[in-house]
This record gives sequence, structure tokens and C-alpha cells, in this order.
Amino acid sequence: MAQHAGSYVAGCPFRAVELCAHAVHAHADLWLVNERGAVASAGRLAAAPDDATRFGLRQPADLEEVRASYDRVADTYVDLAVGRLDDEPWLEHARRRYPSQRFDLASATDLDLAPASLGGVLGWWSLCNLPRGVLPEVVADFARALVPGGQLLIGTHVGDQDIQRRQAYGGVPVTWTTHRWLPEQLVDVFVAVGLETVAELRFPASGDQSPQVVLAARRPRP
Repeated sequence: MAQHAGSYVAGCPFRAVELCAHAVHAHADLWLVNERGAVASAGRLAAAPDDATRFGLRQPADLEEVRASYDRVADTYVDLAVGRLDDEPWLEHARRRYPSQRFDLASATDLDLAPASLGGVLGWWSLCNLPRGVLPEVVADFARALVPGGQLLIGTHVGDQDIQRRQAYGGVPVTWTTHRWLPEQLVDVFVAVGLETVAELRFPASGDQSPQVVLAARRPRP
């Protein structure tokens, strides 16, 4: 792997779970604060509720079990995506290590997904590499593959102009185009294929990083 790429891949599951949790809380009109000391700091704001019980730090009784489950998922992800890339192809390693699970490698335009066969689809800053005219077709395939109530979660770059990439993580020379979308355009794509948007998180530009967005859409139940 390129230098620093392993750290990036290892961090992806942590970021993914964090943003999923925020999206779920946003859909329920609730706040989720996951920074140390942030609850106390927010409680000192002038607009904070007077009733401290409405703004306290709540912890589920099974938090340790949740943490343990998350650790197992993260360890498995890192093992598959990072740990063995140097000594055997990751796909073969995944199939050998977890024989009860299915692992496939294919283009997003050639997945051959069965109708109503998936509970969820994750497009994590990857679908932005698809040509602008192809993305709606791929999203339509995802929509057909979702079971009723199944969700599509997409993270991507925001903008109205494409970016020509010449360097990847770790300084690896590359040549590809990042197709940026406005959130409203992606919502229109979802609606056109019968999905309903359930959550949207926008992140402003920071330093040399362009704005980002995470969108969750759901296939309606009958």
C-alpha cells in the first residue's frame, strides 16, 4: 500500500459508524455529541434548555456490549482491508478467513444485484468517480436491490465542477476525475428511482478540502 494509505483505510469504519449515528439522531430530531466535554460545554450556552435532565449525558445500559461489537467490526475491517494486503490478495484472504460471508469484486456498473436482496448499500466517497451520466443508473440498480425499508448511504464531495486528480493518498500518481454533486441534485436522483431521503449531513469546506455531504435514502415500505 502507499504510505499513509493504511491509516486512511483503517479510519474509514470509525468515520462511517460515527456519521451513521449522527444521521439516525438527526432524523429523530435529536442531538448526538461525541466529543469529550462537549455536553458540559453545550450546557453552558445561553440557548441551552433550563431543565438539566433534558440536556444531560445519557448512556445506554448495554454500552459496553455496543463498544465490544463495534471493536469486533472495526478489527475485522482493518484485518481485511489493511492487514494482509502485503502478503496475499485481500479478496482471497477475506473468503478464506470468513467462509460464511460472501465477498465479490466488480464494477458498480456490473454488479448483477437480485431485486430486494440487500438491506443496505454503502457508497463511501467512491461513487463520485462514476461519470455523471452513469451515476443515476447505478443508483437505480441499488434501489431495485434494496428490500422495503432498506437504506442507501452515500458520502461524496460537494460542488458544481469536476476535479481532475493527479495524485492519490500517499502521493501516488493517478489520473481520474472526481465528479462533484450538489446535495439537491443527488436528492433528485434518489426521488427519480423511488427512494426517499431520510437524513442529510453537510460539512463545510476546511482548508484545502472541499465541502462534503452524507445522504441517507430509503426504499419505502408498502
